[in-house]
Amino acid sequence: MHKKSQITLFIILGIVIVAAAVLTLYIYNEETIVTELRKIPIIYTKIRPINTYIQNCVDKVGYEGLKKIGLQGGYTDIPAYIRYQDTAYWYLEEKNIQPLLNETRTRLISYVNKNLRQCLDFSQYEQEGFSFVYGNISSDVVMGAEDVTLQVTFPIQIKYQDVEHQYKDFIERYDIRFRKIWELASKYENMFFNPNFDHKKPLEGVDPGEFIVSVEPPLDESILVYKIEDKRRYIFGKVCIQAWSFYIDKNR
Repeated sequence: MHKKSQITLFIILGIVIVAAAVLTLYIYNEETIVTELRKIPIIYTKIRPINTYIQNCVDKVGYEGLKKIGLQGGYTDIPAYIRYQDTAYWYLEEKNIQPLLNETRTRLISYVNKNLRQCLDFSQYEQEGFSFVYGNISSDVVMGAEDVTLQVTFPIQIKYQDVEHQYKDFIERYDIRFRKIWELASKYENMFFNPNFDHKKPLEGVDPGEFIVSVEPPLDESILVYKIEDKRRYIFGKVCIQAWSFYIDKNR
C-alpha cells in the first residue's frame, strides 16, 4: 500500500512538472509572438521608408550613370585626348578606338559604387533616433537587349529603439535598350571603313529600326556627330529620351 502511494505521488509530480514546462513554454512563446507583433508596425512605419530611400538613391545614381555613358560615348569620365566637346571620338588617327560594351558596363558599375554612398545621407534619421551599421557597396549590371538591370549589394542593419532590421539587396530595372543602341551605333561607325561611304549622306546604308538617328550640325565640317534616340518612354516615371552620341573625324 505504501509503495502504491509513492508511485501515485511520483505520477502526480511528473504531471505537475510537465504541466509547468508546457505553461512556461506557452508563456514564453506568447511573449515572443507579442514582441514580434509589436515590431511589425515599427518596421513598416519607421524602418521601411529608409529602405525606400535607399532604393530611390540606387535608381537615381544608376540612371545618372546610364545617361552619362550614353551621351559621352561609353565613358563616365572622357580621357582628354579623345574628348570632343561633351563626348568622345570612336575613330581617331586612323584607329578604331570604340570602347567595348563590357568596358562601358564596368565603368557604370564603378560609377554606381562610387556615387551611391555620396547619395545616401542618414544624418536626418540618426537625429530621429535611428542607428546604422553598414558594409561596403558592390554592384553588378546586366545590359540586356530590352533593358538594363542594376543589382546593388549594400548590407545595412537599421536599429530603432529595441527593433533591428536588415536589408542587403537592391535591384533596379531601367527600360533602356542600351545594348541595341550600342550595336546600332557600332554599325554607323563601321560604315566609315567602307571606301564608298558618302560623307554627305552619313545616314544611308543602315536601317535604324525603332530608333531615331540624326547627325548634328558640326562645328567642324570634318567631324560627324551621330545621335541615336530611343522613341520608347521609360518606366519609373522617366520620360526623357536616351541618346547616344559619338564622333568620327572624316579627315583621319
